[in-house]
Amino acid sequence: MLKRACPNSVTRYVNVIRAVVNHTIDERGLSVSNPFHKLQIKGAGNTAGDRLGLKTVSSERRLPISDRLVEALQEHRENKLDEAPIFDRYGRGKGNTAASATMMKRFRKVISDPKKALHSLRHRKKDDLRNTSCPEEISKVILGHSNKEVAARYGAGFKIDVLRDWMDKSNLENGL
Repeated sequence: MLKRACPNSVTRYVNVIRAVVNHTIDERGLSVSNPFHKLQIKGAGNTAGDRLGLKTVSSERRLPISDRLVEALQEHRENKLDEAPIFDRYGRGKGNTAASATMMKRFRKVISDPKKALHSLRHRKKDDLRNTSCPEEISKVILGHSNKEVAARYGAGFKIDVLRDWMDKSNLENGL
Protein backbone atom coordinates (compact mmCIF):
# COMPACT_ATOMS: atom_id res chain seq x y z
CA MET A 1 0.00 0.00 0.00
CA LEU A 2 1.29 3.46 -0.81
CA LYS A 3 2.37 5.47 2.21
CA ARG A 4 0.32 8.44 1.05
CA ALA A 5 -2.95 6.48 0.61
CA CYS A 6 -5.01 6.02 3.74
CA PRO A 7 -6.54 2.57 4.30
CA ASN A 8 -10.07 3.81 3.61
CA SER A 9 -9.02 5.27 0.26
CA VAL A 10 -7.43 1.94 -0.65
CA THR A 11 -10.67 0.20 0.32
CA ARG A 12 -12.61 2.47 -2.06
CA TYR A 13 -10.15 1.70 -4.89
CA VAL A 14 -10.41 -2.03 -4.20
CA ASN A 15 -14.21 -1.75 -4.32
CA VAL A 16 -13.94 -0.31 -7.84
CA ILE A 17 -11.67 -3.21 -8.84
CA ARG A 18 -14.15 -5.67 -7.29
CA ALA A 19 -16.96 -4.18 -9.37
CA VAL A 20 -14.95 -4.44 -12.61
CA VAL A 21 -13.97 -8.05 -11.87
CA ASN A 22 -17.58 -8.95 -10.96
CA HIS A 23 -18.81 -7.38 -14.20
CA THR A 24 -16.23 -9.31 -16.24
CA ILE A 25 -17.11 -12.60 -14.52
CA ASP A 26 -20.80 -11.94 -15.21
CA GLU A 27 -20.27 -10.78 -18.79
CA ARG A 28 -18.09 -13.77 -19.71
CA GLY A 29 -20.27 -16.28 -17.86
CA LEU A 30 -17.31 -17.56 -15.88
CA SER A 31 -17.84 -19.92 -12.97
CA VAL A 32 -15.20 -18.41 -10.72
CA SER A 33 -15.47 -16.24 -7.66
CA ASN A 34 -13.98 -12.80 -7.39
CA PRO A 35 -10.49 -13.10 -5.86
CA PHE A 36 -11.02 -9.73 -4.16
CA HIS A 37 -14.35 -10.78 -2.61
CA LYS A 38 -13.23 -11.03 1.03
CA LEU A 39 -10.11 -8.90 0.81
CA GLN A 40 -9.82 -6.64 3.84
CA ILE A 41 -7.51 -3.66 4.07
CA LYS A 42 -5.59 -3.44 7.34
CA GLY A 43 -6.48 -0.29 9.28
CA ALA A 44 -9.58 0.64 7.28
CA GLY A 45 -12.55 1.92 9.27
CA ASN A 46 -10.79 1.93 12.66
CA THR A 47 -11.08 5.55 13.76
CA ALA A 48 -13.99 7.86 14.50
CA GLY A 49 -13.21 9.91 11.38
CA ASP A 50 -13.46 6.77 9.23
CA ARG A 51 -16.96 5.89 10.27
CA LEU A 52 -20.11 7.10 8.60
CA GLY A 53 -20.63 10.77 9.31
CA LEU A 54 -23.75 12.51 10.51
CA LYS A 55 -26.33 13.59 7.96
CA THR A 56 -26.27 17.15 9.25
CA VAL A 57 -24.35 19.15 11.83
CA SER A 58 -27.52 19.32 13.94
CA SER A 59 -27.60 15.49 14.06
CA GLU A 60 -24.80 15.50 16.63
CA ARG A 61 -26.12 14.68 20.09
CA ARG A 62 -24.72 14.94 23.59
CA LEU A 63 -26.33 12.12 25.48
CA PRO A 64 -26.42 12.11 29.27
CA ILE A 65 -25.83 8.61 30.59
CA SER A 66 -26.04 7.40 34.15
CA ASP A 67 -23.03 6.85 36.38
CA ARG A 68 -24.04 3.18 36.54
CA LEU A 69 -23.80 2.87 32.76
CA VAL A 70 -20.46 4.69 32.64
CA GLU A 71 -19.13 2.24 35.23
CA ALA A 72 -20.49 -0.77 33.32
CA LEU A 73 -18.87 0.38 30.06
CA GLN A 74 -15.38 0.92 31.52
CA GLU A 75 -14.24 -2.67 30.97
CA HIS A 76 -15.15 -2.33 27.25
CA ARG A 77 -13.01 0.83 26.96
CA GLU A 78 -9.82 -0.77 28.28
CA ASN A 79 -6.83 -0.35 25.92
CA LYS A 80 -8.82 1.84 23.50
CA LEU A 81 -8.31 5.42 22.41
CA ASP A 82 -10.95 7.91 23.59
CA GLU A 83 -12.34 8.34 20.07
CA ALA A 84 -12.44 4.58 19.36
CA PRO A 85 -15.86 2.95 19.36
CA ILE A 86 -16.73 1.04 22.53
CA PHE A 87 -18.18 -1.82 20.47
CA ASP A 88 -16.13 -2.28 17.28
CA ARG A 89 -18.82 -4.11 15.35
CA TYR A 90 -21.16 -1.11 15.69
CA GLY A 91 -18.53 1.61 15.18
CA ARG A 92 -18.30 1.09 11.43
CA GLY A 93 -20.31 2.06 8.39
CA LYS A 94 -23.86 0.68 8.76
CA GLY A 95 -22.98 -0.26 12.35
CA ASN A 96 -25.99 1.70 13.60
CA THR A 97 -28.25 -0.63 11.60
CA ALA A 98 -26.53 -3.69 13.07
CA ALA A 99 -26.87 -2.25 16.59
CA SER A 100 -30.56 -1.56 16.04
CA ALA A 101 -31.14 -5.09 14.71
CA THR A 102 -29.30 -6.63 17.66
CA MET A 103 -31.29 -4.58 20.17
CA MET A 104 -34.60 -5.46 18.48
CA LYS A 105 -33.67 -9.14 18.53
CA ARG A 106 -33.14 -8.93 22.29
CA PHE A 107 -36.26 -6.83 22.87
CA ARG A 108 -38.41 -9.33 20.97
CA LYS A 109 -37.47 -11.97 23.54
CA VAL A 110 -39.33 -9.97 26.20
CA ILE A 111 -41.68 -7.69 24.20
CA SER A 112 -44.06 -9.60 21.95
CA ASP A 113 -46.25 -6.67 20.85
CA PRO A 114 -45.27 -6.04 17.18
CA LYS A 115 -46.36 -2.40 17.49
CA LYS A 116 -43.59 -1.77 19.99
CA ALA A 117 -40.14 -1.13 18.57
CA LEU A 118 -36.99 0.77 19.49
CA HIS A 119 -38.70 4.04 18.62
CA SER A 120 -41.31 3.23 21.30
CA LEU A 121 -38.59 3.81 23.90
CA ARG A 122 -38.39 7.44 22.81
CA HIS A 123 -42.15 7.80 23.32
CA ARG A 124 -41.87 6.17 26.74
CA LYS A 125 -39.04 8.51 27.77
CA LYS A 126 -41.09 11.51 26.59
CA ASP A 127 -43.94 10.39 28.85
CA ASP A 128 -41.53 9.84 31.75
CA LEU A 129 -40.03 13.32 31.33
CA ARG A 130 -43.47 14.91 31.02
CA ASN A 131 -44.63 13.13 34.20
CA THR A 132 -41.71 14.61 36.16
CA SER A 133 -42.57 18.16 34.97
CA CYS A 134 -39.39 18.32 32.91
CA PRO A 135 -39.31 21.61 30.97
CA GLU A 136 -40.22 21.07 27.29
CA GLU A 137 -36.97 22.63 26.08
CA ILE A 138 -34.87 20.15 28.10
CA SER A 139 -37.11 17.28 27.01
CA LYS A 140 -36.49 18.13 23.34
CA VAL A 141 -32.73 18.15 23.85
CA ILE A 142 -32.75 14.78 25.65
CA LEU A 143 -34.90 13.16 22.95
CA GLY A 144 -32.93 14.66 20.07
CA HIS A 145 -35.76 16.76 18.69
CA SER A 146 -34.73 19.89 16.87
CA ASN A 147 -35.90 23.29 17.93
CA LYS A 148 -36.34 25.63 14.95
CA GLU A 149 -36.57 28.83 17.01
CA VAL A 150 -33.73 31.29 16.45
CA ALA A 151 -33.24 31.85 20.18
CA ALA A 152 -32.69 28.10 20.71
CA ARG A 153 -29.61 28.20 18.46
CA TYR A 154 -27.77 30.73 20.65
CA GLY A 155 -25.31 29.55 23.29
CA ALA A 156 -23.85 26.11 23.90
CA GLY A 157 -27.04 24.50 25.17
CA PHE A 158 -27.74 22.83 28.48
CA LYS A 159 -24.90 21.43 30.57
CA ILE A 160 -24.76 17.66 30.37
CA ASP A 161 -25.24 17.49 34.17
CA VAL A 162 -28.59 19.30 33.88
CA LEU A 163 -29.76 16.82 31.25
CA ARG A 164 -28.54 13.87 33.33
CA ASP A 165 -30.37 15.18 36.42
CA TRP A 166 -33.67 15.21 34.51
CA MET A 167 -32.98 11.73 33.10
CA ASP A 168 -32.24 10.42 36.60
CA LYS A 169 -35.33 12.11 38.03
CA SER A 170 -37.58 10.59 35.35
CA ASN A 171 -36.02 7.16 35.89
CA LEU A 172 -36.50 7.29 39.67
CA GLU A 173 -40.09 8.53 39.54
CA ASN A 174 -41.02 5.88 36.99
CA GLY A 175 -39.40 2.93 38.73
CA LEU A 176 -36.42 2.49 36.43
